Amino acid sequence: MNRRTFQGYLFGIISGIAYGLNPFFAKPMLDCGIDVNTILLFRYLLTAILMAVIMGFCRYSFRIKREQIFVTIVLGICFSLSSFFLFEAYKYISSGVATTIVFLYPIMVAIILLFFKEYPSWQVWFAIVLCLLGVAFFSFEEENTLVNFWGIILSSLSAFSYAVYMVIAEKSSSVRQMPLISLMF
Repeated sequence: MNRRTFQGYLFGIISGIAYGLNPFFAKPMLDCGIDVNTILLFRYLLTAILMAVIMGFCRYSFRIKREQIFVTIVLGICFSLSSFFLFEAYKYISSGVATTIVFLYPIMVAIILLFFKEYPSWQVWFAIVLCLLGVAFFSFEEENTLVNFWGIILSSLSAFSYAVYMVIAEKSSSVRQMPLISLMF
């Protein structure tokens, strides 16, 4: 395994762990009555400061091209909506169920890509069916008790927002030209 592949796996694992910690920090704040918008404001503000320090320390440019501004704003909106809907879902269903439903986003990406005339293989469709069955299985918190419908809708909207984010990031030529660190900022 080469160095870049190893780094990709390592950063993927770190990213997954960090994403999994969302409810660890969000749920107690929500339980104390802190508004989702306030939580996300401070989350993104602290992240922006940290990324700015990293970019400054590593001497990365903050500059993006004029044609990248609009798509960057749209990506920011999609990503923010994904977080907003997920944190709102935490108010209605358990964080485990909400986060599991968010991981339907690959299915939604496959469906969105149909509009671009990209058709998944039968293996992908089989994986989609298995994913749906798994999420349906996790949608039961207690024996014979369905979770709150509004929570399922909100976490599904989170997955959809993230799927749109992923498709735009993949399909936009201006995004592909951006340095990854600039896109993250």
